[in-house]
Amino acid sequence: MKMDGSAFRNSWTAVSIDGNWRLVNCTWAARHVTGHKDDLPQIFHKYDEFYFLTDPEDYIYQHYPDDPSWQLIDIPLPFSEFINLPVVKSPFFNYGLRFYSNYGANLKTETGMVEVRIISPKIFGFGCLLESYDKSVDARTLEGRTLVRFVKNEVIFTVNLPKTGLYYFSIYIGDYWQSECLESACAFMINCTGILGNPSPSYPPVPFYGPTPVMEKLQIVAENQLDPLIVSSGDNLEIKFKMNKEIKVTHTFQYYDVHDTSISDIDRYVFLRSRNDTGATHLVRCPKEGFYIFSLYAAETEGDQQTLDCAYRYLIICQEPNPSISVFPKTYHRWQRCTLHEPVSGDLMTEKRYNFRLDVPQAVEVFLVIGEHWHHLKRKMGFTWETNINTGKSSSTAKIYARFSAERDVSIFAHLLDYELVEDAETEI
Repeated sequence: MKMDGSAFRNSWTAVSIDGNWRLVNCTWAARHVTGHKDDLPQIFHKYDEFYFLTDPEDYIYQHYPDDPSWQLIDIPLPFSEFINLPVVKSPFFNYGLRFYSNYGANLKTETGMVEVRIISPKIFGFGCLLESYDKSVDARTLEGRTLVRFVKNEVIFTVNLPKTGLYYFSIYIGDYWQSECLESACAFMINCTGILGNPSPSYPPVPFYGPTPVMEKLQIVAENQLDPLIVSSGDNLEIKFKMNKEIKVTHTFQYYDVHDTSISDIDRYVFLRSRNDTGATHLVRCPKEGFYIFSLYAAETEGDQQTLDCAYRYLIICQEPNPSISVFPKTYHRWQRCTLHEPVSGDLMTEKRYNFRLDVPQAVEVFLVIGEHWHHLKRKMGFTWETNINTGKSSSTAKIYARFSAERDVSIFAHLLDYELVEDAETEI
């Protein structure tokens, strides 16, 4: 098929270098850019590297020659297939991106869910925009309908549509994972012909899930949960990280209410069960159905950095909550290098006997304090401490303290954990 008239016409140069064909487009290489930059006018030219010695396999996404042989690819593309290619802009190639599959310009779904996967050489800043073809649709109804996550060398975009219809879906990219200025990378048309069941609720307002460059910088590796999107059945969830050097870590755990779109901190449903020279293990519980956000923060132990940077972010979807789930014990700063074996429930029943067992490296004494009573834990093998006590009749707080040999003042006891002694062990968010 040949396009007549002057509309959409362009010319370019084919160059053979050592027997390999490349393409040069001087017009498109000098892009017009709108905006202010230093003392330049509002519209200025910016050189685009993509259009200099372009690979024909990439160039075919944007330009179709009158003579198919000048596509310079092994199997020339029919025009009918060319017009069904997605809209792909030069930043897509400049940043080294590739599609995971051969996507067409039109993505069709009968379930209301669409997924686009892009292979990326590193962690960039990504954004996306979902718009309805029907201009009468309120744009606010499409907020939170896209999810972005990094899995190994892939960026996965999940689109969760609220109803049937036609939609525009655009993907943007920036050179830094926290970039606020993004360039258009590619775009699709989505044709939603059906919704499977009730429409899913919108996602939490979080830019992306998965690792940040902090993970590589501090040599942290996600050990067991490699996909930042986790579907939980409501049982205890374990998240492990490998760490090859001494670093500071902390975490947050939040619940996203889909009804009022509020985000609340529920830190007592996540617990740093163990932390040593080789890694950290967190236990996570989801007390009710919905979305949860677990974030790991980290920083070097040396230096003047006061704040910890986000290293990894998980989205946990709980579909079948366990009504008997309770909170974890409350932890304090000195718990960092310790490990809890039992009990892992933060709410303990009154008038009941419990076995307490935990690892506290470098401790010379460990005590469980209930009211005015101090119960001495006995040292077992290595640095494991253990005792078995009755919690008594009163509702109060059971506190675990330790004294360390490295402390300048050996009379100082470090606060490690708190348990709540209650008549009913069930706790609401």
